[in-house]
Amino acid sequence: MEIIDNHIYRSYISREHQCRKNIDSYKKIQSDNLTKIAEFEGKIDSYHLQIKEINFDIEVIEDPISRPLGTGHENKRIEILIRQLESDVKKLESKIHLYQSKLISVKMHFEEYERKIQQEKNHLVTLADSINKLIRNAISHNGKYDKLQNIKSN
Repeated sequence: MEIIDNHIYRSYISREHQCRKNIDSYKKIQSDNLTKIAEFEGKIDSYHLQIKEINFDIEVIEDPISRPLGTGHENKRIEILIRQLESDVKKLESKIHLYQSKLISVKMHFEEYERKIQQEKNHLVTLADSINKLIRNAISHNGKYDKLQNIKSN
């Protein structure tokens, strides 16, 4: 006589294996997301640094007291250079916003997979409880069966 129904036990073990596989998959995705987060934060910091450098160059080039821009007294080439640098700043700011939105998206995915991992862990606990209950019931039934066999043999 089988103590534990193999079909039920195998289904529990199969579900447990699937949960562990899902957790490993989610952790891999989280690891990839952490890499992306570091990459995006690095790019954002790099763009901020470039903006600071350009703004410093603009301050050094521009002379707001003796030759303010837009008055007609400034050197045309210097004005064109300053306008080009200001344009570069705007382009860098747009890149910063792009990477900030990507960063937010990746962080949201990271949190989503954190929740999924927790759900799978909770499911594993439930499965472990079910397996323990199945084994306890089997042992209990086996004990009753052994007692019955002892009575019949006497």
